[in-house]
Amino acid sequence: MDRADIVAHIDAEIVRLKKARAILAGVASTERLAAAATNAPKLAKRGMSAASRAKIAQGQKERWAEIRKTKKAA
Repeated sequence: MDRADIVAHIDAEIVRLKKARAILAGVASTERLAAAATNAPKLAKRGMSAASRAKIAQGQKERWAEIRKTKKAA
């Protein structure tokens, strides 16, 4: 058994163990696991527009302002 065979055997064992872990952890889909095992390229992150970030920030500021107001009143 040469080095390449040993590495291939170890890789196969890793895939088998990852599948078993996914089953035990309750992962319904093994497709993500298979993609990770085959070193599939990662998907690009989705961007968010500046306007969307501003809306989220404004909403969070309003929520915190409401919390601060109720704490001062108490």
